Amino acid sequence: MTSGNATNAAPTIAVTTPSTTLNVDQAISDATIKSMVRVNDLEDDARQTNGTPVQADIVSYSKNGQTVAAIDPSVEGEYTVTLRARDSQDKLSNNTVQVKVAFTLPREEAKTAVNNAANAKNAAIDNNNNLTAEEKAAEKKPR
Repeated sequence: MTSGNATNAAPTIAVTTPSTTLNVDQAISDATIKSMVRVNDLEDDARQTNGTPVQADIVSYSKNGQTVAAIDPSVEGEYTVTLRARDSQDKLSNNTVQVKVAFTLPREEAKTAVNNAANAKNAAIDNNNNLTAEEKAAEKKPR
């Protein structure tokens, strides 16, 4: 919008953190997602026309190209989150960030988990009184 010499440019929404990875079952808040971008509006931020600077809002989530209601932290996958900034003159800017939900155990922790599972399996086999020694040995062999 132009009035005399004044102009109004759309706000900018710059990605400061392009992506983040969560462990499965680790929730992520809207505030954390919004912190992945920086919004700037020369006119509104400078004068705070509406009382507050322009901010980013989450407008959509998608996974594998399909729109979804939100990030499901219980399922592995990569989400694209679209954020939008709107200034006092209804000028818009959009940008996206990626949120990946994955099993991300550290290597040593993963090795320990595998060993614990193998030990638990072997203990269950050893405690099964319905198996012969040969059957127990066969059950313990890796497949």
